[in-house]
Amino acid sequence: MLTWDTFREGTCFLIAAFPKLEPSEETIAAWYELLHELPDDAFLRAVKAFCRLQGEIYPGTNVVEKLLGFAVPDDAPAAIEAW
Repeated sequence: MLTWDTFREGTCFLIAAFPKLEPSEETIAAWYELLHELPDDAFLRAVKAFCRLQGEIYPGTNVVEKLLGFAVPDDAPAAIEAW
């Protein structure tokens, strides 16, 4: 389960990587509500992968959906293994 401290760390990282992103308090609260079931390590990995691979965040980008897409479990097979 995602702790508030880890969520705050990841959110600060996300905002530092995308300085034009200025989420409101309500948005941050919604993000936490939608992401709180992720393990801490999966959340931080997802944030870093998102920041590395996402060129820009445009208005209307569903950040939660993108982060969940990058939150791959540790025991998930690699793409080549899944093939």
